Amino acid sequence: MVTVNKKIQTVSDPDLVELAGYNAYMNYVEDQVVEVNGNKYVVVDTHADEVTGLDAIAFQSYETEEIIIAYTGTNPSTKQDLLTDAQLLSDMTPAQVEAARQYFHDINQEVGPVSYVCGNSLGGGNANAVGIENPDVKTVTLNPALLPEGLVDYNKKYPNITNYFSQYDGLTKTETALRLGHRIPGYQYTINSGIPEFAKFSTNHTGYIGEENGKQYYYIGQPGQPGYGKIYIDADAHIVTSIWTGQPLYGGSSERIKINKENMDTLAGSLKSHVLERVALVESYLQNSNEIVQDEASRYYERVRNLQETFRTMMEEAAGSPLFAGITTSGYIIKSAIDGMIATLNVAETKAQALNYILNSPPAEIVEFIFQKDIATDTLFNEARNFLLMMRSNVDDLTQVTLNFVSNQIPALFEGGTDYFADAVVGELRSHFAIIGKNNTLIGKHLADYQKQVKHVAIDFENRDSMLAHAIQNKATASLGGPTVESTKIYTMEDSPYLKMGMKFLEVQLDFAFGKTTHFAHASLMPLLAGLETITFLLENTLESISASVKGALAVALDGNLPGKVVGFFTDFDDKIRASVNAALEPLDELANTVEGLRRGVGNLLVYFPQLLQNFKPYIYSALFSQTSYYNIHLYNLAAMGILEEMDRLFKDIVFQLSDEKAIAIEALCEVSEAVKLNMGILHEQVDRGTIT
Repeated sequence: MVTVNKKIQTVSDPDLVELAGYNAYMNYVEDQVVEVNGNKYVVVDTHADEVTGLDAIAFQSYETEEIIIAYTGTNPSTKQDLLTDAQLLSDMTPAQVEAARQYFHDINQEVGPVSYVCGNSLGGGNANAVGIENPDVKTVTLNPALLPEGLVDYNKKYPNITNYFSQYDGLTKTETALRLGHRIPGYQYTINSGIPEFAKFSTNHTGYIGEENGKQYYYIGQPGQPGYGKIYIDADAHIVTSIWTGQPLYGGSSERIKINKENMDTLAGSLKSHVLERVALVESYLQNSNEIVQDEASRYYERVRNLQETFRTMMEEAAGSPLFAGITTSGYIIKSAIDGMIATLNVAETKAQALNYILNSPPAEIVEFIFQKDIATDTLFNEARNFLLMMRSNVDDLTQVTLNFVSNQIPALFEGGTDYFADAVVGELRSHFAIIGKNNTLIGKHLADYQKQVKHVAIDFENRDSMLAHAIQNKATASLGGPTVESTKIYTMEDSPYLKMGMKFLEVQLDFAFGKTTHFAHASLMPLLAGLETITFLLENTLESISASVKGALAVALDGNLPGKVVGFFTDFDDKIRASVNAALEPLDELANTVEGLRRGVGNLLVYFPQLLQNFKPYIYSALFSQTSYYNIHLYNLAAMGILEEMDRLFKDIVFQLSDEKAIAIEALCEVSEAVKLNMGILHEQVDRGTIT
């Protein structure tokens, strides 16, 4: 076994959480040395019980020789683990829980007294079962499973047990939603770890990515794209502890410390390393968000153009007719088709005139004289031609209206915002993030100055102590001089007039844009489509009348009347009539089919346009701001807010520790601490505006 150096020190909650959520799942061997947050732990025992499914690892602190047991969570491929999970919901004590207790006693006897137990998920439940029986053993869990009904005494506080719930953990959210949280003994604290995505469900629960390389971050976005970067998820980094005592800062402030040089040095060192590092991480998250916003701004014309093309495509496809291709631009195809229909009508009219010529020549005059019936069709063609000309005019209007909407009104859908931006959502975010960037830089400078002030106070402690000691030794009067601490600068955060309603602004802009689109449809487009449909109905009726007249000519001339039959015996009159009628009907049938297709296309547009508008709405949303890009901003902003909330908790404790001192320098530092805390709160509120609520 590796030799352990004895030193008075306790194992921190962050270390225990990492041992539970990450190290407990690793395939370690005995005597292996594991480093956690700069501290070394030696594996003194590994345990795998195939009967009960219990998996556990015993560690020993390299510095303090303290023994820690980490119980491993559920292995989905292990039948015993799944059975235990189910049994925890009942009032029976599962065999694995009993095995966990027994393992604790075995390590106690064979290795040495166990000071800590920890675990995640099912392992957290096992750790808590041990913690209940052993109130002198510190127990820390991450997203623990419930304990069976009856195992927890609800009248006890269990101060030795602390449970950390990741904010996006599915298990503890379900347990508390079902009001079963009382079956998790001890303190319960929520920490800002994880990413709010279903795909991250597993790592949100364990608090870590279970890879041996130890990387604890997810990439956001795509390589080479603006905003591509990392969000760190390691749960232990989100546990806020006292700078001086390591005590978790969730149940209130830490124990009072003595303000002396050593503790001032500790504060200065933590500010320079931990605090500034965390704030630098906030800056990187916000920079990635800003990169995405800047990229969206640079793609304004592309987003407008894509929305225009989408509307064109959706409208033309909704008609379900090739005649409507290009209706939102020039309308060339449908206009050409109408011109073609006029030409076809002219051909049909010519054929009908030829039929009239036959009908008005002997022996047809005999038939007409006998029946006193005019079978000419001339007047109907003029009516049909007028309808076609009206149709062409209507299509011109339709094309102009849709072209104006696509070219001028769609870009106007983007306009709005505090400063009436041409690109409202992007402009609002861009201006807001410009202020956030300046404020974030200001906080960095504020912290750097504060750290120097703390360091100078520590130095002044030492200098004054040395001068006093020297004066006493030499029986002289000490000349302490003035303070060496640099003056305090006032750092005022810039207010942002943007995103006052948060990202509800995006929804407001979407509703505004969709309202304008709907108004266009009902006020301008639908009346034109309805008018076009009416014209096609009237034209179809006229064409049917023409066809009926032409067919009637054949019936009148050849439908079994005696004079006609007599005439047929002596001439080829009936053959001429039939040929002429067929020649006139052929272009009329072609024309009727084209008009029917046109009418159906218009009818489809009228029927499906409300649905088309609904289908178009998500495209407006994406054009206002890419949904994927904005969601990535949301993730970065949430990560930044989590750290700022943690810093707020940390500085609350710093203020508490400095607030009870009567020394003027310490009082001044306390005021600066309050100012830093206040500025971080302002930045948190501004970042919060850019998240999805």
